[in-house]
Amino acid sequence: FSFSLFKERFLFYINFMRWGSSDGKAITLHQLGRIAQQRRQFDIAEKWYRMSLEIKEKLEDEYGKAITLHQLGMIAEERRQFDEAERLYLQAKAIFEKYKDKHSLSIVCASLKRLENPISTTTL
Repeated sequence: FSFSLFKERFLFYINFMRWGSSDGKAITLHQLGRIAQQRRQFDIAEKWYRMSLEIKEKLEDEYGKAITLHQLGMIAEERRQFDEAERLYLQAKAIFEKYKDKHSLSIVCASLKRLENPISTTTL
């Protein structure tokens, strides 16, 4: 993603935050986190995800919370904070199990499996 695209989405976010619904705000914040994460701007991504998570918690959106927890786990894993990554992945896993979402559950389980061999998690 280019910086101009990031800036465009950020400006959209600012306008959306003024007028949008709370669940829409949480989704927008999450997507901004994804953009920053893809650009390997982990500090920025974490801030977006945490803001999204806060809204999802207020809305009692457990499923949405699980998705964001998994992304935060991925950031912790990239930072080699393996204990934190595991904690976040396990929280997401518990929620996906509750909702019987086999697809998302398999993704989280694969993330947990990567933690068994942290050397393979480094990305150059």
